[in-house]
Amino acid sequence: MPITQRQLVREYVSAIHDGEAALFVGAGMSRASGFVDWKGLLRGCAEEVGLDLEREQDLVAVAQYYLNFRSNNRWRLNQVLLKEFDRPGSLTENHEIMARLPLSTIWTTNFDTLLEQALSKAQRKISVKAEDAGISRPTHRNEVVLYKMHGDIARPQEIVICKSDYERYAHRHPIFQNALEADLVAKTFLFLGFSFSDPHLNYMLGHLHALLEGNQRSHFAIMRRARENFSLGEEGKRQYLYERNKQELQIQELERYNIQTYLIDRFSEVAEVLHLHGRRVCHESRKLAMRDAAIAVSRGGGAAAAWP
Repeated sequence: MPITQRQLVREYVSAIHDGEAALFVGAGMSRASGFVDWKGLLRGCAEEVGLDLEREQDLVAVAQYYLNFRSNNRWRLNQVLLKEFDRPGSLTENHEIMARLPLSTIWTTNFDTLLEQALSKAQRKISVKAEDAGISRPTHRNEVVLYKMHGDIARPQEIVICKSDYERYAHRHPIFQNALEADLVAKTFLFLGFSFSDPHLNYMLGHLHALLEGNQRSHFAIMRRARENFSLGEEGKRQYLYERNKQELQIQELERYNIQTYLIDRFSEVAEVLHLHGRRVCHESRKLAMRDAAIAVSRGGGAAAAWP
């Protein structure tokens, strides 16, 4: 069953203080900045091969059908990617709050540069890992490591988008795959803007579940609650009941991987939750600073510097 906001904030902030927290950012966090989702990206491609995206669920397969239709020539698909993502986006409040959280690890499947923009604006040092070779480069102190596991729009030909890309991922990107699996074992993740329909991540979660035999670390996800479209009358009610049931089943499935879900009614609530995380982090840090100051005084070491 879904967890409470209080439980989410308490446990994730605890992981932040222990230096064991990470973010996983999906496409849902970029839509409010003016970027298209997968359906928007592939709509024209689907029409070209005679498919209706409203009737398709496997969008990775749709991208592959388009590539097959184009005789495996990626040039046109690369142009579609560049048109939609090779531009600056408008930073949202969510991006700015995420950038200020005291985290050292962020993973994303997004191709855009919104996270880099937000981290730079927050004056955070960034190390972007968008290819396997970059992972081996040393990370300097206080840097935020941003793993772009499906590529960067600067290299559209390397972006993971169709079925053949996913099939070859383990062979082409073994260091990325190993790094993510290691972080999923060692860190507590908060998944934002992620639908858990990505076959690559689902494969790794399943692999770790089998490997660790149910002893994997706790993770968290924020998802929007299924909503009823009242303008559709009885049909809207039927759709809502179906989607609500499906969401409950998905939450149960995520619990199998020890991912606890917090449901929100509006995407704007993400900012509210992140704000709570930030305030709780500051509060806990002040408590620790006061405790350390008291210990220093009791040992005759003088008062510690005041927390900013």
